[in-house]
Amino acid sequence: HIHSRSGQSLLVDGYRVAHDLRANAPHTYEYWRRTPVAFHFTDASNQYIQHKPVIQTLAQDESVVAAFRFNKYDRAPVAMSPDEAAVFYRHLKVLLSAIRAPAGELWLSLTPGTTLIFNNHRVLHGRSGFSVRSPRKFSGGYISMEDYHNRIR
Repeated sequence: HIHSRSGQSLLVDGYRVAHDLRANAPHTYEYWRRTPVAFHFTDASNQYIQHKPVIQTLAQDESVVAAFRFNKYDRAPVAMSPDEAAVFYRHLKVLLSAIRAPAGELWLSLTPGTTLIFNNHRVLHGRSGFSVRSPRKFSGGYISMEDYHNRIR
């Protein structure tokens, strides 16, 4: 019997990925901490583009990870020399391997009415495929960290 992950949600702790890279691949960790990457989102009425490093550390203490942002589907085209591209893709391979480490994946089957709240600058999230014969409704929303902190004060 094969366990099916149909329709499950996937969570990966980006801070854990950063910690593992710092311990096991320090050159890759530093590359993603120092190299801005272009990310984009475009829909019918909006176009957002940001250039940020994947790993952001605190200015006052570079050993503390403050944000981990990565989405392989929202990366903008890479505009760099062939030599720079070779370095980029070498480090990308290591990054993706760390993100996809099975020990760091948390798979959840969300039941109707379940709310999942997480820090989008820490937690990477995804979903497994699901059958169109099994109806699924999904709704997402975003709130800035400033608004979040303001509300909990």
